[in-house]
Amino acid sequence: RTLHLAKCRLLDALPETIGGLEALETLNLSHCDALTVLPESIGDLQRLTALNLSDCWNLAALPDSLCDLGALRAISLHRCWNLRLLPERIRSLRVLTSDYVESW
Repeated sequence: RTLHLAKCRLLDALPETIGGLEALETLNLSHCDALTVLPESIGDLQRLTALNLSDCWNLAALPDSLCDLGALRAISLHRCWNLRLLPERIRSLRVLTSDYVESW
């Protein structure tokens, strides 16, 4: 249910196959300094409720498919300095908090 890849500082991309992790509820990618993009298949994670991207300094954009995550309730983008583009449909996510979650 949880995939904890925090501090994988050389991780620059996730495989498209990540969308096949159907039971995944929490994805922690915090401090993945080299991460620049998330795959479109992330939108296939229909049970994902929490996504931690804090301190992903090189992340430049979020895929539009992120807005397909109906179960997503929390996203942390704390210190994503290079994030310049949010999906246009981000407001379609019903109950989303974007506060920094210190308990991760």
